[in-house]
Amino acid sequence: MFGSIFTFEVRRLLRSLSTYVYFFVLLAVTFLVALMAGGAFPDVKFDTGGDKVFANSPLVIDAFFGQINNYIGLIILVAMVGNAVLKDFKYNTYSMIFTTPVSRLSYLSGRFSASMLVTLLVLSAPAFGMMLGYAMPMVNADRIGDFALAPYVTSYLYTVIPNAIVFGTIFFAVSLISRDIFVIWLSLIVFFVANGVAGSFFGRLDHQSVAALADPMGNFAKRTITKYWSTWEKNHLLLPLKGYFLYNRLLWL
Repeated sequence: MFGSIFTFEVRRLLRSLSTYVYFFVLLAVTFLVALMAGGAFPDVKFDTGGDKVFANSPLVIDAFFGQINNYIGLIILVAMVGNAVLKDFKYNTYSMIFTTPVSRLSYLSGRFSASMLVTLLVLSAPAFGMMLGYAMPMVNADRIGDFALAPYVTSYLYTVIPNAIVFGTIFFAVSLISRDIFVIWLSLIVFFVANGVAGSFFGRLDHQSVAALADPMGNFAKRTITKYWSTWEKNHLLLPLKGYFLYNRLLWL
Protein backbone atom coordinates (compact mmCIF):
# COMPACT_ATOMS: atom_id res chain seq x y z
CA MET A 1 0.00 0.00 0.00
CA PHE A 2 2.89 2.34 0.69
CA GLY A 3 4.04 2.05 -2.92
CA SER A 4 0.61 2.91 -4.30
CA ILE A 5 0.22 5.98 -2.10
CA PHE A 6 3.79 7.09 -2.78
CA THR A 7 3.39 6.77 -6.55
CA PHE A 8 0.01 8.51 -6.57
CA GLU A 9 1.33 11.45 -4.54
CA VAL A 10 4.47 11.85 -6.68
CA ARG A 11 2.40 11.88 -9.86
CA ARG A 12 -0.02 14.38 -8.36
CA LEU A 13 2.77 16.76 -7.37
CA LEU A 14 4.53 16.44 -10.72
CA ARG A 15 1.29 17.37 -12.47
CA SER A 16 0.79 20.40 -10.22
CA LEU A 17 1.65 23.80 -11.70
CA SER A 18 2.77 25.10 -8.32
CA THR A 19 5.66 22.59 -8.24
CA TYR A 20 7.15 24.15 -11.36
CA VAL A 21 6.43 27.69 -10.13
CA TYR A 22 8.41 26.97 -6.94
CA PHE A 23 11.29 25.54 -8.99
CA PHE A 24 11.35 28.58 -11.29
CA VAL A 25 11.25 31.03 -8.37
CA LEU A 26 14.30 29.42 -6.75
CA LEU A 27 16.10 29.25 -10.10
CA ALA A 28 15.34 32.90 -10.91
CA VAL A 29 16.42 34.20 -7.51
CA THR A 30 19.75 32.35 -7.56
CA PHE A 31 20.32 33.30 -11.19
CA LEU A 32 20.04 36.97 -10.20
CA VAL A 33 22.23 36.46 -7.14
CA ALA A 34 24.90 34.76 -9.30
CA LEU A 35 24.84 37.66 -11.76
CA MET A 36 25.30 40.21 -8.95
CA ALA A 37 28.06 38.18 -7.29
CA GLY A 38 29.76 37.75 -10.65
CA GLY A 39 29.92 41.49 -11.26
CA ALA A 40 27.31 41.69 -14.02
CA PHE A 41 26.01 44.88 -12.42
CA PRO A 42 29.04 47.11 -11.69
CA ASP A 43 27.05 49.49 -9.51
CA VAL A 44 25.98 46.66 -7.19
CA LYS A 45 28.48 45.84 -4.46
CA PHE A 46 28.33 42.19 -3.46
CA ASP A 47 30.49 40.71 -0.70
CA THR A 48 31.68 37.16 -1.36
CA GLY A 49 34.04 37.03 1.60
CA GLY A 50 37.00 38.81 0.03
CA ASP A 51 37.99 40.69 -3.13
CA LYS A 52 39.93 37.71 -4.43
CA VAL A 53 37.39 35.06 -3.52
CA PHE A 54 35.66 33.82 -6.68
CA ALA A 55 31.91 34.24 -6.92
CA ASN A 56 31.66 30.56 -7.83
CA SER A 57 34.10 29.27 -5.23
CA PRO A 58 32.93 26.22 -3.25
CA LEU A 59 32.46 28.32 -0.12
CA VAL A 60 30.30 30.94 -1.85
CA ILE A 61 28.25 28.31 -3.69
CA ASP A 62 27.55 26.57 -0.39
CA ALA A 63 26.55 29.87 1.23
CA PHE A 64 24.16 30.83 -1.58
CA PHE A 65 22.74 27.33 -1.96
CA GLY A 66 22.22 26.86 1.75
CA GLN A 67 20.89 30.30 2.65
CA ILE A 68 18.37 30.54 -0.19
CA ASN A 69 17.01 27.10 0.64
CA ASN A 70 17.05 27.88 4.35
CA TYR A 71 14.63 30.78 3.80
CA ILE A 72 12.73 30.64 0.50
CA GLY A 73 13.19 26.87 0.52
CA LEU A 74 11.55 26.57 3.95
CA ILE A 75 8.48 28.42 2.68
CA ILE A 76 8.28 25.96 -0.21
CA LEU A 77 8.82 23.09 2.22
CA VAL A 78 5.81 24.18 4.26
CA ALA A 79 3.69 24.58 1.13
CA MET A 80 4.56 21.11 -0.21
CA VAL A 81 5.34 18.87 2.77
CA GLY A 82 3.32 20.66 5.45
CA ASN A 83 0.24 20.56 3.23
CA ALA A 84 0.67 16.92 2.20
CA VAL A 85 -2.17 15.62 4.37
CA LEU A 86 -4.15 18.79 5.09
CA LYS A 87 -6.41 18.41 2.08
CA ASP A 88 -7.55 15.04 3.42
CA PHE A 89 -8.40 16.61 6.76
CA LYS A 90 -10.07 19.58 5.05
CA TYR A 91 -12.42 17.44 2.98
CA ASN A 92 -12.68 14.68 5.60
CA THR A 93 -11.42 12.08 3.13
CA TYR A 94 -8.86 10.68 5.58
CA SER A 95 -11.58 8.84 7.50
CA MET A 96 -12.67 7.12 4.28
CA ILE A 97 -9.09 6.18 3.49
CA PHE A 98 -8.76 4.37 6.82
CA THR A 99 -11.84 2.26 6.05
CA THR A 100 -9.76 0.62 3.28
CA PRO A 101 -6.88 -1.85 3.87
CA VAL A 102 -4.46 1.10 3.91
CA SER A 103 -2.73 1.36 7.30
CA ARG A 104 -2.05 4.68 8.98
CA LEU A 105 1.68 4.07 8.70
CA SER A 106 1.50 3.39 4.96
CA TYR A 107 -0.71 6.41 4.39
CA LEU A 108 1.40 8.87 6.38
CA SER A 109 4.79 7.54 5.27
CA GLY A 110 3.63 7.45 1.64
CA ARG A 111 2.39 11.04 1.72
CA PHE A 112 5.47 12.29 3.54
CA SER A 113 8.04 10.42 1.43
CA ALA A 114 6.47 11.45 -1.86
CA SER A 115 6.13 15.12 -0.93
CA MET A 116 9.68 15.14 0.43
CA LEU A 117 11.11 13.57 -2.73
CA VAL A 118 9.46 16.10 -5.03
CA THR A 119 10.37 18.96 -2.70
CA LEU A 120 14.03 17.89 -2.79
CA LEU A 121 13.88 17.98 -6.58
CA VAL A 122 12.51 21.53 -6.38
CA LEU A 123 15.23 22.52 -3.90
CA SER A 124 17.89 21.57 -6.45
CA ALA A 125 16.87 24.61 -8.53
CA PRO A 126 19.42 27.00 -6.96
CA ALA A 127 22.26 24.89 -8.35
CA PHE A 128 20.98 25.34 -11.89
CA GLY A 129 20.30 29.03 -11.28
CA MET A 130 23.89 29.61 -10.15
CA MET A 131 25.39 27.56 -12.98
CA LEU A 132 23.38 29.53 -15.51
CA GLY A 133 24.17 32.89 -13.92
CA TYR A 134 27.91 32.30 -13.72
CA ALA A 135 27.94 31.19 -17.38
CA MET A 136 26.40 34.43 -18.64
CA PRO A 137 28.68 36.60 -20.84
CA MET A 138 27.98 39.75 -18.84
CA VAL A 139 29.69 38.52 -15.66
CA ASN A 140 33.21 39.70 -14.86
CA ALA A 141 35.63 36.95 -15.89
CA ASP A 142 38.00 37.99 -13.10
CA ARG A 143 35.32 37.16 -10.55
CA ILE A 144 34.68 33.64 -11.85
CA GLY A 145 36.89 30.58 -11.38
CA ASP A 146 36.87 27.30 -13.28
CA PHE A 147 33.58 25.43 -13.33
CA ALA A 148 33.29 22.46 -10.98
CA LEU A 149 30.22 20.34 -10.29
CA ALA A 150 31.42 19.01 -6.94
CA PRO A 151 30.60 22.15 -4.85
CA TYR A 152 26.96 22.01 -5.92
CA VAL A 153 26.71 18.29 -5.19
CA THR A 154 28.35 18.48 -1.75
CA SER A 155 26.26 21.46 -0.69
CA TYR A 156 23.10 19.66 -1.77
CA LEU A 157 24.08 16.46 0.05
CA TYR A 158 25.52 18.01 3.22
CA THR A 159 23.18 20.98 3.73
CA VAL A 160 20.05 21.01 1.59
CA ILE A 161 18.91 17.41 2.01
CA PRO A 162 19.53 17.11 5.81
CA ASN A 163 17.88 20.47 6.53
CA ALA A 164 14.88 19.65 4.34
CA ILE A 165 14.38 16.31 6.08
CA VAL A 166 14.62 17.84 9.56
CA PHE A 167 12.28 20.75 8.94
CA GLY A 168 10.00 18.79 6.63
CA THR A 169 9.47 16.28 9.43
CA ILE A 170 8.71 19.08 11.89
CA PHE A 171 6.19 20.83 9.65
CA PHE A 172 4.57 17.54 8.65
CA ALA A 173 4.15 16.69 12.34
CA VAL A 174 2.68 20.14 13.04
CA SER A 175 0.15 19.61 10.24
CA LEU A 176 -0.88 16.24 11.71
CA ILE A 177 -1.29 17.65 15.20
CA SER A 178 -2.97 20.95 14.35
CA ARG A 179 -4.75 20.08 11.09
CA ASP A 180 -4.76 23.83 10.46
CA ILE A 181 -2.82 25.62 7.71
CA PHE A 182 -2.70 28.81 9.80
CA VAL A 183 -0.86 27.00 12.61
CA ILE A 184 1.69 25.60 10.15
CA TRP A 185 2.51 29.01 8.70
CA LEU A 186 2.58 30.49 12.19
CA SER A 187 5.11 27.84 13.22
CA LEU A 188 7.30 28.90 10.30
CA ILE A 189 7.14 32.55 11.36
CA VAL A 190 7.98 31.57 14.93
CA PHE A 191 10.95 29.58 13.63
CA PHE A 192 12.27 32.53 11.60
CA VAL A 193 12.02 34.83 14.62
CA ALA A 194 13.60 32.27 16.96
CA ASN A 195 16.37 31.57 14.46
CA GLY A 196 17.20 35.27 14.24
CA VAL A 197 17.33 35.63 18.02
CA ALA A 198 19.36 32.44 18.39
CA GLY A 199 21.76 33.54 15.65
CA SER A 200 22.45 36.77 17.52
CA PHE A 201 22.93 34.87 20.78
CA PHE A 202 25.16 32.16 19.33
CA GLY A 203 27.24 34.76 17.52
CA ARG A 204 28.29 36.17 20.91
CA LEU A 205 28.60 32.82 22.65
CA ASP A 206 32.04 32.13 24.12
CA HIS A 207 31.66 28.41 23.63
CA GLN A 208 31.34 28.16 19.86
CA SER A 209 31.14 24.38 20.10
CA VAL A 210 27.69 24.75 21.67
CA ALA A 211 26.57 27.03 18.87
CA ALA A 212 27.97 24.64 16.26
CA LEU A 213 25.91 21.76 17.62
CA ALA A 214 22.75 23.68 18.54
CA ASP A 215 22.22 25.32 15.15
CA PRO A 216 19.89 23.01 13.16
CA MET A 217 20.93 24.58 9.85
CA GLY A 218 24.60 23.88 10.42
CA ASN A 219 25.86 27.39 9.66
CA PHE A 220 27.86 27.83 12.87
CA ALA A 221 29.34 24.36 12.49
CA LYS A 222 30.61 25.30 9.03
CA ARG A 223 32.26 28.42 10.42
CA THR A 224 34.34 26.36 12.85
CA ILE A 225 35.94 24.75 9.78
CA THR A 226 36.29 27.71 7.40
CA LYS A 227 36.90 30.74 9.63
CA TYR A 228 40.69 30.53 9.26
CA TRP A 229 40.81 29.50 5.61
CA SER A 230 43.04 31.42 3.26
CA THR A 231 41.80 32.91 -0.01
CA TRP A 232 43.24 29.94 -1.93
CA GLU A 233 41.45 27.48 0.34
CA LYS A 234 38.14 29.35 -0.04
CA ASN A 235 38.53 29.24 -3.83
CA HIS A 236 39.51 25.59 -4.17
CA LEU A 237 38.56 23.44 -1.17
CA LEU A 238 35.23 21.71 -0.71
CA LEU A 239 33.57 22.01 2.68
CA PRO A 240 34.54 18.75 4.42
CA LEU A 241 32.05 16.70 6.38
CA LYS A 242 34.09 16.45 9.55
CA GLY A 243 34.45 17.88 13.03
CA TYR A 244 31.54 19.86 14.42
CA PHE A 245 29.87 19.95 11.01
CA LEU A 246 29.70 16.15 10.96
CA TYR A 247 28.51 16.03 14.57
CA ASN A 248 25.85 18.64 13.80
CA ARG A 249 24.50 16.66 10.84
CA LEU A 250 24.39 13.44 12.83
CA LEU A 251 22.76 15.16 15.81
CA TRP A 252 19.95 16.76 13.85
CA LEU A 253 19.25 13.73 11.70
